Amino acid sequence: MKLPFRFTVCGLDELAIHSKARVSHVLSILDPEWPVPGVFGHFGAHRKLELRFHDVIDETPGSIAPRAGDVQQVLAFGAALNRDPVTDAHLLVHCHAGISRSSASMALLIAQAMPDRSGDAIFADILRIRPQIWPNLRIVEMGDHALGRNGDLVAAAHRIYNLQIGKRPDLVGEFKSGGRGREVEAALALPDAAWVLVADVPCGVFGNFLRPLKTLKDLPQDDIQRARYDHRRRQGHHPGERHILDRAPLQAGTVGRHGPRNAARKHVRGGHR
Repeated sequence: MKLPFRFTVCGLDELAIHSKARVSHVLSILDPEWPVPGVFGHFGAHRKLELRFHDVIDETPGSIAPRAGDVQQVLAFGAALNRDPVTDAHLLVHCHAGISRSSASMALLIAQAMPDRSGDAIFADILRIRPQIWPNLRIVEMGDHALGRNGDLVAAAHRIYNLQIGKRPDLVGEFKSGGRGREVEAALALPDAAWVLVADVPCGVFGNFLRPLKTLKDLPQDDIQRARYDHRRRQGHHPGERHILDRAPLQAGTVGRHGPRNAARKHVRGGHR
């Protein structure tokens, strides 16, 4: 089954570059106090749903968390798109950074349109165009329940966190300090052999032998150990030294204006993702 729409995930500072991309549908997710982006006046005719909540995964004093009603509005928007498809439909979902709220919401919309597609495959689709995603777990949990996925999307999101921590172990501290400890703990609870979810995106040293939707347990152990040995040697580690989480750190690719490293650091600390 083919996805009935093209899709884009982005942040606020990237909206202008998509104004001429023939976007037919927009899901706009903003902080409650944020003004409506004026750039939408430069888009062509499109249907838009605007939602407002903070990028938090639990009820937090001073913040408005995403609610079940927000998820229902996302799914109603998707149902309308699927029920009355537009020729060459192009769905754009944005939040402040295009990392967390938008990626979680896009996963729900793809899952709704393609109910037989696995959670891992859905997130792999999003990773291909947005390698720095870290989906908001609260949105994924509520959407998984609403769609009757029996935890499939939630488990896939955990593997995304695990993948991103594998590339950047410093995210553990950053997300914990930002009130996202549940996501980090879910990632670290996974077996060591399951820490890489692979999509057609740069995956550092393992990129030469990983293929879509496989994990390290699917690869020959000699290849894994050789890759870790070579990578640690290039990074100046002694081959026998235990690295953080006993995992070879992957090199993050550069995406967009800031790249995953700067974008994640900027928006985790600032509360916008």
